[in-house]
Amino acid sequence: METLPHVLLVHGFASSFAHGWQQNDWTDLLADAGREVVPIDLPGHGTSAPTTDPVAYADVPGALAATLAPHAPVDAVGFSTGARLLLDLAAEDAGRLRKLVLIGVPFPGFPITNPDFALAIGLGGALAIGETLVPPLMVPEALGVQLFTVLTPQEALAGVIDDIEALVADGALTGGYAQGLTRPLETAIRSLDGGNADAACDQLDGVSDRSIPGSILDAGSAGDLIARVEAVEAHLGCT
Repeated sequence: METLPHVLLVHGFASSFAHGWQQNDWTDLLADAGREVVPIDLPGHGTSAPTTDPVAYADVPGALAATLAPHAPVDAVGFSTGARLLLDLAAEDAGRLRKLVLIGVPFPGFPITNPDFALAIGLGGALAIGETLVPPLMVPEALGVQLFTVLTPQEALAGVIDDIEALVADGALTGGYAQGLTRPLETAIRSLDGGNADAACDQLDGVSDRSIPGSILDAGSAGDLIARVEAVEAHLGCT
């Protein structure tokens, strides 16, 4: 049987683990599903030490990261402030989080202050590009619930390869032209697996700098593929 990751539950402002998750039976539902929960009371909340010292609140994301670390990667659920903290952690290090459920975040149009959001947040297999995180289909929209999968650079590039192969299967792209796109992407993934980001950047340049003629692929599909590769380059700091 597959061992599923722990579930980190992060409450909102002026709440607590007990108030936000235990009293509403979230923990019981997760236990029934065989999931182990990682509890946390953010500084100044719940069972954490009460204090008015500003120093205690100087690094709330750090306190969350320290709680998460022994169990990473985890699936995480955040409400309000908790959701925003999880987005910050995802942008800082996507590898710590496998899946996110964000509740009560002000969508659409959540402002991205860290460019890594463009890579760290996957929306239904696609990447958020630019300065605004565009929400996927909501479940349900009235509750402001957002579901995300956190992507590593290798996973993001693998998704591009999958979409290129799907275009070939649909007859929208020739196999020969597709290989010219997928080979450098596959090589870049191997470089990243080996810890060589500089080599990956060189390999990705061959894709992002490539102009795909309209006679080969429609402009919308071509632009989407190139933009997703450029997002990975931006995350890696390619020049």
